[in-house]
Amino acid sequence: KQPTPIYDPARSSTYSKVSCKSLLCNALPDFECKSAAGCEYQYTYGDFSITVGILSYETLTLTSKSGAEQLIPNFAFGCGQNNEGNGFDQGAGIVGLGRGPLSLISQLSASMPKKFSYCLMTIDDSQSKTSPLMFG
Repeated sequence: KQPTPIYDPARSSTYSKVSCKSLLCNALPDFECKSAAGCEYQYTYGDFSITVGILSYETLTLTSKSGAEQLIPNFAFGCGQNNEGNGFDQGAGIVGLGRGPLSLISQLSASMPKKFSYCLMTIDDSQSKTSPLMFG
């Protein structure tokens, strides 16, 4: 069960699977390569949420506050086929903010300025609430 629309890679002209020979695939702590399935992964987060799927590429579109769009081609993400746990109860996925090669921050660093900021909001736009973010 997922409250937001489910991503369908078949509807994308820019989707592709990450090769098993890729450094990104090999950066995963738990991956497997079978025939044409691509780089299959299993990942467990700190809250014990788990995702199993195919490591994939897609073009990510970032929109600035002014409405300007920036396209980030070949953005690697886990196209989860089985996601379980609290991390998936209210959204379509979990964003990695660490320093590893697969994190959002690491992937954007090549095409973005050295400063990065983001806004956390509720899924339901009708609610006006702040979203705390705690580090440490």
